[in-house]
Amino acid sequence: MADKKVMLFSGGMDSYCMLQVVKPDVILFFNLGTDDNKEELKNLYKMPIFEKVKIVDLNLQEWEMGHKIIPHRNAILALIAGNYGNQIYLGATAGDTTKDKDYVFKSQIEGMLNYFAIDSHKVIEKAYPFTLNMPFKGMTKAEILELFIKEKGDVKGLLKYSRSCYSGNDKECGECRSCVRKAIALVLNDIDYTSFFKYDPFEHISKSDEEKLLSRPAEAKDYLNALAKIKMWKDEKDDN
Repeated sequence: MADKKVMLFSGGMDSYCMLQVVKPDVILFFNLGTDDNKEELKNLYKMPIFEKVKIVDLNLQEWEMGHKIIPHRNAILALIAGNYGNQIYLGATAGDTTKDKDYVFKSQIEGMLNYFAIDSHKVIEKAYPFTLNMPFKGMTKAEILELFIKEKGDVKGLLKYSRSCYSGNDKECGECRSCVRKAIALVLNDIDYTSFFKYDPFEHISKSDEEKLLSRPAEAKDYLNALAKIKMWKDEKDDN
């Protein structure tokens, strides 16, 4: 049986870029019930691809922790995705450190899905084997956006519809680490970031978030380069 590509789509910048690169057969959006997920769902309704997206109601709000992590979330989502296709795509990046976005997790999920599939009469998806693909795992958000642009992705659509924010507000807050990481990617791809956030992410980054960014070599390099580019833009503006 032919492979079927199914993508976990959050509506964030990474998954929006992945649509262009992967071109999945099935696009899954999980309605998790959290405040930020509700805003992502609102954005999804506005997207041109909305009619192609399969929305799965799966309320996990009860288990959301204070730092917005839902334990085992991607394990649950990946196992459910196995009912829609055998080639599963997850948006993991070089800056992600949660266990459900690393290569050990990938191996464990593949093992479970392929073990279950031994009893082919007890699984929905018959294509085999199952693979959890993380095509962006070795890339920073800036590199992902650069690839999207090279692949002639719809940049205007990405800027209009994608959402990368932990807040439950209509406008991306500019204060959470997710907003900072998105802003860095925009700056390094020469895109004016200032209109997308309620607050300037570079002026409102918390000390703890900055320390986390600087502790991760790839993200630290991008963060410092973004700061340098912003300074250059300001200096050029002052000279004019």
